[in-house]
Amino acid sequence: MTGKLTHVYRYRPQPGREYYVQELSTGICCLHEDPALALAQFESIWAGRSPYQLIENAPPQPRRREGAPQTDKALEVESIPWAALCRRFHPDVAGDRTFTTHEIMVILGELRAQ
Repeated sequence: MTGKLTHVYRYRPQPGREYYVQELSTGICCLHEDPALALAQFESIWAGRSPYQLIENAPPQPRRREGAPQTDKALEVESIPWAALCRRFHPDVAGDRTFTTHEIMVILGELRAQ
């Protein structure tokens, strides 16, 4: 084996589902109900490319590209009165009408500006 040590993750996303064996940089992922068979299938595909460390856990979640959410730009709950929201969206007023995301954001902007 040559190459850099890489991490291989073996995990089960939910109880009752198959096991995943996954290497992130190549995207190789094998699934099987038996964890040993999932690993054996992965090893046959991996074919000794480089040494790996088996981690018995799900891979870490990807980080946000833009960093932490900017709370100063978030819509504050107290900035729009509940009564104003009810007057615009209540079924007695709106009936069966559905709103697009754009329409909702425009209405929230109008209510926030008041």
